[in-house]
Amino acid sequence: MPNLSRRNFLRALGGGGMALLVLPLLEGCGGDPGAPQPLIAPTVDAGTASLPPLPERILTSIEDLYKQYYSSVAHLDRASWTFKVDGSVRKPISLKHSDFLALPQTTAVTTMECIGNQVGGTQIGNIEWTGVLWSEITKLYGGVLPAAVEWRFGCGDGYVTTLPIERVGQPDVLLAHSMNGEYLPDDHGAPLRIIIPGKYGQKQPKWLLSMTAIDEPALGYWEKRGWSNTAEIMLHSMVRQVQDQRVNRGEDTAKVPLGPTVIAGVALDGDQPISRVEVSTDDGATWSDAQINSPPTPHEWTLWQYLWTPAKAGTYRVTARAYVSDGTQQDTEDADGSDGQTANFVARVIVQ
Repeated sequence: MPNLSRRNFLRALGGGGMALLVLPLLEGCGGDPGAPQPLIAPTVDAGTASLPPLPERILTSIEDLYKQYYSSVAHLDRASWTFKVDGSVRKPISLKHSDFLALPQTTAVTTMECIGNQVGGTQIGNIEWTGVLWSEITKLYGGVLPAAVEWRFGCGDGYVTTLPIERVGQPDVLLAHSMNGEYLPDDHGAPLRIIIPGKYGQKQPKWLLSMTAIDEPALGYWEKRGWSNTAEIMLHSMVRQVQDQRVNRGEDTAKVPLGPTVIAGVALDGDQPISRVEVSTDDGATWSDAQINSPPTPHEWTLWQYLWTPAKAGTYRVTARAYVSDGTQQDTEDADGSDGQTANFVARVIVQ
């Protein structure tokens, strides 16, 4: 059978509304590309002169969030499962599911995105996670020894990745046992996954069994195959809605009557808040400011909307670009997708 690269496999998945695939591991990965997100803005009509404010946030349902796994879904029994912190630490520990529930609980909303998400793809979603801050776990094992440089994650599906000690030590890193108020289902990493805001899903492994402090840097599964070893979310934006129609990589065309038209979407950066989104309806020749919301943290997507009144019927190419607070503009051409995509998704809008 042919050897599938991760990106080619994801491209095949992202090409349309496919059901969950169960395939053998062929240097690729399995999963479900997820469903289009809910509509962001209300549809407008001929008398609309302005748009109402955007909501503070839109969450993705558990059912609609993309599913990703490098080999197959792990099925771990909560009652017998244990999580270990070992290696170069002051006090190795082992915790059960009930131990996590007894520790102080934190809930946070962050956007999860696959590093292999294609331009305009659906492998992205905004989720409310509940669990225990890593800082609480640090109190239990007492910290790492001076020689430790990275954490190696061990997972129930055999997946391995690593991150620097300092990066995992950031105050918002969360060991999550629940999403959107429910225990994690098997296909989203039950009983435990780590949430590291600002990272692609590649560095937020599921089905956690252990975190081992190691004294030498090491590469994980995907990193050995050429994918980014930092996996920081890149600045990007996506058109997601034209009037009452969802648009994405698999369904990039909308048909609307001549008149006021709402265009809406999302924007995200791994580090800084989104400060501005611009929309072009002429394939990048001219740009206009969109309205944006102000999410509580930079680690969940920013919603945006734009009221457009086309001058005449015809076919238009609609796209968007984002900026962050230090003035950096989204790089709209991305030749190297191994660190995440930043290129523009272009929606084809037929005005009749």
